[in-house]
Amino acid sequence: MPQIYDPTHNVQPKEYVNGSANVMAIAKVLYEMALLKQNNSALDAELGYSKLPTILDYTIQSHDDSRARWTIVKYLQQGGHGTVYAVKEPSSNKLFAQKTMRFIKDHSPQKAAEKKSRREDMVRNEVEIVQKLRNHRHIVSIFFYAKNEEDLNIILDIIMLPIADKDLAEYLTMVEKYKFPPSMTNQLLEWTGCLIEALAFAHGKSVRHKDIKPGNILVKEKQVFLTDFGIAVDFAELDVSYTTNTFNATTKYRAPESEYGMPHGRQADIFSLGCVFSEMLTVSNRKSRDEFERSRPQKDGVFCKNIPITQKWVTGLKITDLKIKDKSTFLAKAIRGMLHEDPEERYAGNHLVEMFTREGSLNCKCA
Repeated sequence: MPQIYDPTHNVQPKEYVNGSANVMAIAKVLYEMALLKQNNSALDAELGYSKLPTILDYTIQSHDDSRARWTIVKYLQQGGHGTVYAVKEPSSNKLFAQKTMRFIKDHSPQKAAEKKSRREDMVRNEVEIVQKLRNHRHIVSIFFYAKNEEDLNIILDIIMLPIADKDLAEYLTMVEKYKFPPSMTNQLLEWTGCLIEALAFAHGKSVRHKDIKPGNILVKEKQVFLTDFGIAVDFAELDVSYTTNTFNATTKYRAPESEYGMPHGRQADIFSLGCVFSEMLTVSNRKSRDEFERSRPQKDGVFCKNIPITQKWVTGLKITDLKIKDKSTFLAKAIRGMLHEDPEERYAGNHLVEMFTREGSLNCKCA
């Protein structure tokens, strides 16, 4: 059994039991088929969304049955609303990412039941939603969630792929730390087309993300993946058993209509992604995010409080590398259209895909 150290919860070496071998066989088949060919409508038709389970309840099952067993391989990171581990399913020898969320039980039986039902409903709904997006090459695949109760905690685990190397926030920090190596700055520009395609795909499936920020974009080798479709926003309203400043970070990328409590929809995602793009463009042009943030004096650098300044910043970046000049100029134009204060005036996802396709150099070319 691998040794596990979780600095947040001090988890001891243990083995998680997360459901039936039959369900894991389904996950294994999905995983292997997805590797063979993604974005295949025939795959959707063959598998059928209804065939993929969304819940494995091992709360009341005994330990002497034939269930598949998850083994935690290593601790990966503590996110705003859960701890992420790499876990192995021994029968298939496959590795998955497991996001574990712990909630404190309520002493009142009635309140405890209400909160438990609410949490499960939110997780189940989000898992079912993201399963609709599981075949896109730049969106995480979520297979199912599992639940358990341990001492004073209620535990919900989400099983997903890929196991990321880092998130975009960490990647941007690395680029700055290593003095903006061209291989990394060029990669930032290339990823913009991938993320536009992924978001437009989600919007086309009537799925809104609600919490786009660098921490919710995963990096695996040279690929990026959107993750946490609405889960983080919903969980922010619950009594998680630890505190975090993630909500403040989320506010930074929030659209004006969301910030002021007005009705908001898909165009709020476009604004948030435009904010992320402005940071990616800044770093790709060898400027630090700290300098960029200092240029936005209102409300601690919150983007929606500094829209004209942000638009002026991306337009005024002095591009010294002629190899990326055309890409940077095009991206600055796209960002200005994504950051319009009026959501009706912002570019829509499908329009952005058309723009990036016509421009060509930043269009997603991932196989």
